[in-house]
Amino acid sequence: MTEKEPKWTRRKDALPQEIIEAAIDEFVAKGYAQTKLTDVAKRAGVVRKREAFVRVTRP
Repeated sequence: MTEKEPKWTRRKDALPQEIIEAAIDEFVAKGYAQTKLTDVAKRAGVVRKREAFVRVTRP
């Protein structure tokens, strides 16, 4: 992830892109098959993995 404002002050609409970036970083580091949603959520600063999934998949 790039340098950004602290996660606790970010805008709500920025979160889906941050989750996607975190997922790509995890895929590069561990490979697609070894990446867990909890790893992506943790890297993106999301407390609940369901929240991460819902935010990325809903328009």
